Amino acid sequence: MPILFERTRPTKQQLRAVFAHIRRRREREKAEAEAKRAKEEEEKKKKEEEARKSKEKLEDVAKQIEVLEAKLVSLKEEKHDLFAQLKKNLLQKQEDENRKRTQFSTALYNPGTGTQIAGPKGFAVPSSVGPSSAVLFPGTSAVSGSDDFAGPGTVC
Repeated sequence: MPILFERTRPTKQQLRAVFAHIRRRREREKAEAEAKRAKEEEEKKKKEEEARKSKEKLEDVAKQIEVLEAKLVSLKEEKHDLFAQLKKNLLQKQEDENRKRTQFSTALYNPGTGTQIAGPKGFAVPSSVGPSSAVLFPGTSAVSGSDDFAGPGTVC
């Protein structure tokens, strides 16, 4: 048979000490839990603040991208306009040169006799040189004595 020990009842002072110990332990655990919750809350607020700042930064970058894209479109349009203007000016210059060349060669050619009246820059062509050897423009020569006029820039 087992031996039974009879225990004496704790005194009031012992009971108060045990209850105080339990109360302190519970308060300490409660304070630790509260500190842990406060720390988690602080971390959560920090993450939310970082997310908000990141979102604002992304919105700012998106706005800057929109502004720069609009500027790019504007500059492309301006480039297109400038190239169109350049093309127009070059074409007009070419037409002016062709018109001057035509006027110059018609001024040099007497269609009634089929002979050249003047040489380049309005100088008379010497008779010993002859009309077929006079050069009107680089790569071209004066028209021949025939009535067939081939036009400016052609070699006869």
